[in-house]
This record gives sequence, C-alpha cells and structure tokens, in this order.
Amino acid sequence: MSRAAQKHVRQRAPILDVAYDAAVLAAGPVAYWTLSGGSAGVADRTGNGHNGSYQSGPAVTAFPNGTLATVFDGSAQYIEVADAADLSVVTTGILTLEAWLRPDVLEFSSDEDTGYVHWMGKGESGQYEYAARMYSYTNTEVPPRPNRISGYAFNLSGGFGAGSYFQDTVTPGEWIHYVLVINTVDTDSQYTTGYTKIYKNGEQRDKDALSGYSIVPAHGTAPFRVGTRDLHSFFQGAIGKVAIYDYELPAVTVRNHYQIIVPPVVGSSSFIKNVGSASNKSSGTTLSVTVPNNGVSAGNTLIVKVAHEYTVSGPTVIDSKGNIYTRDQTSPNGSTTMRASIFSAPINAALEPGDTILLTIPVSVGTKAMCVDEFSGLIFTSNLDQKNNTSSTSTTPGGTIPITTTQADELLTGFVAVNGPSEEAYTEDSLAQWTGLTRVGTTGGAATTNITLNSAYKSVGTIGTYQYQPTLGVSESWIERR
Repeated sequence: MSRAAQKHVRQRAPILDVAYDAAVLAAGPVAYWTLSGGSAGVADRTGNGHNGSYQSGPAVTAFPNGTLATVFDGSAQYIEVADAADLSVVTTGILTLEAWLRPDVLEFSSDEDTGYVHWMGKGESGQYEYAARMYSYTNTEVPPRPNRISGYAFNLSGGFGAGSYFQDTVTPGEWIHYVLVINTVDTDSQYTTGYTKIYKNGEQRDKDALSGYSIVPAHGTAPFRVGTRDLHSFFQGAIGKVAIYDYELPAVTVRNHYQIIVPPVVGSSSFIKNVGSASNKSSGTTLSVTVPNNGVSAGNTLIVKVAHEYTVSGPTVIDSKGNIYTRDQTSPNGSTTMRASIFSAPINAALEPGDTILLTIPVSVGTKAMCVDEFSGLIFTSNLDQKNNTSSTSTTPGGTIPITTTQADELLTGFVAVNGPSEEAYTEDSLAQWTGLTRVGTTGGAATTNITLNSAYKSVGTIGTYQYQPTLGVSESWIERR
C-alpha cells in the first residue's frame, strides 16, 4: 500500500470527540495512546493495532483538558507495546515522538548512570533505538544537567546517542508538551546524515546532527515502553497523549497541538483596519493618505510605517486634526540607500472621511512608501515598552533581534522595509502567529530603485520573548524593526 493510501486509511480511523485527540489523529500518526486508564487508555486509537499493556498497575490522574492520564510511581510501573516496524526510525527514515509529561519530583529515586531516567523509548541490550530522557536535579554530569529533558537516537549497539535537549527550571506537578524528531532523510551540508530536533511547549528548542556520534538508526526487537525504556530506570510522574508519527511533524502542527491544551493568552488590543497606504517614485518631500469613509474613531491608535530613499534625518507625520504622531524609531540600512521609520499616534480628535495623514521627508527623494493602520485597546502611559531594529542583506530578516516584553498585555508590531519591488515574494511569519498587514511598495526599473513595506502584528497577553522572522523571496537589503 502506498504512503498516500496509508495516510488516507489513518485519517478515516474512528476518532474521539475530544479536540486534542481529533487533531492528533488528523495528523496521521502510526500509533496513538491517550493513556487515560483502562484498556481504552492503552488501545492504539489509530486502528493500526499497536495496543499496549500496563505493568505493575499504574494509576490515573487528571490531564489539563479534563480527561485522564497515567501516573507512574517511579519504582516499577510502565506501559509496554510490542515491537513493530511502524515504531522504528528506519521504516521511513523519520520518526516523531509526541507526549505530555508531568514530573512530580526533581530527584528520581530509580535513576541510572549519571542520574537520569528514561521515561519513554525503544531499546534493550543490543537493540537500542531511541529514548526520551530526564535528569534528576542532582546528577554527576560535568557540567551538571539539572532536570535536563532530552531525546536521543542510538545505534543498536548502544553507547552515546545523538540527541537534542532543553534545560529549564522544572516545577513538580506542571505539564510539559514534548516532541522529539529523528530525521535521517532531510540531509544537507550541516546535517550530513540527518538530525534530531526537540520542542518544548510548542517551541523548537534544539537541533543536532546525527553524524556527531556516527548514529545510523536500525530496527531492533525491543518493545516500545512508556514510564521506562529498558527497566533500568523509572519515571515518577504522569504521562499522557503519546503519539508516534513516521514523518516529521511540521512546526505549525506542533504549536497547534500545544495550544489546544494551553490556549495562547491574547492581549486586549485589536486591529481595526488599514486606513490607507501610498507609494510613488516621483521626486518630492511629501506623501499622504486620505482617511476613508468610516473615518478613525477617537480613542483608537494609528501606527504609521514609512520607508524612503536615504536621508540623513528622519521624516515627520501630521494629520488634519492635529493629533500628535511620535516617531518611535528611525534608521537607515547599512548601505545607506533607504531609511525606515515607525510612528504611533493616539487619536484624541477623530478623523473624518476626507481628512489627510501627511508624511513629510526632510529633503526631496524619489522612492517612498507609507502605510497607516488603526488599532483599538492601546493605552499610552509612557514610551514604547521595548523596541529593536537591525538591517542586512539576506532572505531571512529577524533572526537576531528578539523582543522581551515587560508588560503582560501588549501589541507587538513587526516591520520590514525592503530595498526591492513589491512583486517579489514575501512569506509572513505564520509559525509565530503574526498576522500580516497591508503590503505596499513600488515597482518598475531596477530592483534597487524600489522600496516595499511589509508588516505584521501580534497581540500578546503574557510577558515573554518574541521574534518576527518573515522570509523574502529574493535576497535584498532590508531594515527590520519592532
């Protein structure tokens, strides 16, 4: 049977009416166990027959979405599933393991070697394949690995594995979404024989080459186990929703699965509309946007993005009603061929249809563009909480300028000015769930005689570190700010 046909059969298998289970099954795993207790908890919900069995009678506990998960005592309890080709990396060359774990202690009483437990995996003496690992807070590694959570691929003979990890403060009783990818198919000059990749709570945290330890995965005869790997150590805590896929689960799917259980906290600010945009390649010092029929309400905020040919100093913005526009950021690109600026204005005097928003550039330039967007729910008590900017020439803006907020309810804006025409491809950063705004730019003539504005926003309700990483279709000079 072809892989396409296999995927079709899996998607038609009976699914639960629980949103998370339905989403997992729709992604086409080769095996899925809810671990919700009883025979149903270890039944393979895909219909592929990889049913498990409880060993030493683990109990159940509450899972965050109101269902159940299995809790292990850390001494002898585990779940076992018979060996099958579906559960090995080599069948397709790729395996993704997905699970939720809840460590209930920081120090495991039944650990092994330098002080870790294998809480899931497939392997026994001479038949090692892969393992999910967690270290006790106290361990003998040099340097120490306090509560590191990791995943490894092994040669059948064992020894060191190639793997990826995250190492954060662990709070006993808190659930963690874990995804481990082992991929021997997608190779390149850096990952010559493939890689491992690990996610925590929907975010990729690490990626490492399999070639580092000359790992060549093979199919062994060991069973797949949860709560232990080879009975040499045992996990104390809860595990639920274990899925295995024979392909690399896309990052956006990983994020979506996590957010079904832990929905993102959205801020109170909202996008209302694009008020207008303008661009031209005519020499001059001004550019304007005319307010449309529905106007701009008092109490809302306008965000204005501007880019134009290089000038030594930055531009200004005013409107027909005298609202104050603060230039929050302005800077040129490294080659001093253009300047990008961003303004914000709390609208105290409502703008009516036909009013104008006027950009003035200090000296006459040819190419220029501006875009005006309206938001609600913003409160101006001080300057911007955080801001950052950089410029370069590449197809990948944004990888080096994270923003760490200090307030729990904020509007994030991402803005990339490109020294290139508007018809060039541009891919929004949908993985990080930014929402794209109106794109505006010029076209015609040599590419570098044009300027294009690309922007997006994200309303967030928690303090955190955020990045905006869109992708350009053509390597061009750009300025990114947020």
